[in-house]
Amino acid sequence: MARRRLLLLLKPFDLYSMRQSNSHSRATNPQDILTKEIIGRGTKRGGLYYMDDFDFSQANTMLRTDDKERQIWLWHRRLGHPSFSYLKRLFPSLFSNLHESDFRCETCILAKSHCASYPISLKKCETPFTLIHSDVWGPAPILVSSGVRWFVIFVDDCTRMTWLYVMKNKNEVFGIFRSFQNMIKTQFSAKLQILRSDNGSEYDNNELREYFQAHGLHHETTCSQTPQQNGVAERKNRHILEIARALLTAVHAPRRYWADAVGTAVYLLNRMPS
Repeated sequence: MARRRLLLLLKPFDLYSMRQSNSHSRATNPQDILTKEIIGRGTKRGGLYYMDDFDFSQANTMLRTDDKERQIWLWHRRLGHPSFSYLKRLFPSLFSNLHESDFRCETCILAKSHCASYPISLKKCETPFTLIHSDVWGPAPILVSSGVRWFVIFVDDCTRMTWLYVMKNKNEVFGIFRSFQNMIKTQFSAKLQILRSDNGSEYDNNELREYFQAHGLHHETTCSQTPQQNGVAERKNRHILEIARALLTAVHAPRRYWADAVGTAVYLLNRMPS
């Protein structure tokens, strides 16, 4: 029976490296780039490799692994640069022969550098909309064409579902909160009970105090200089900004698109399992 022979063109063949037996020989040995294992023997003539002995099972394994790596990177970018350990929980089959530590994203390193975070609270409300966390971010260093420079978020303590609204001024928080409360009542047939925020002037004012009293809402505020007491909203804001920076950095988009990026970040976060 004739031996199977494999003919390889030099440039497209990048899964393996070709090592010559010695400087005066045309004999070559394909070597797995990752494991350095010799997986065949052959000769080089012109720009082609004629393989006399080649482990096709190894080649198929490498091709399958390479395809899995491409899919992992695709989902990493598509979902807004989540951690690879998180992706492993979402797509365990893609990591069957791979480890999350094998992946390193330069965009994540640039976009997610930050100070040490506050401890995560594991206590959650059992009913949606019992407790809503809120925080305001801004002013943005770059003004977008629509004139917005701020955004406010509302995070449900039970589900961690997040709503984000962009603003031109911080004093828009009162009107936005009323619209948010009406939306929850209409769309979910639910009633808000507690709003937790810092004690910034956008929350701590007579207008909101009168509104809370009229609608039976309880307002919890943090102590001064203790953002960890509003940790859920603070961490969510940081996560949103990390994803937004990663999205803009990955495609070299101008920072003036930050408002679109934070909106996309919230859209992605609300569709990813916690």
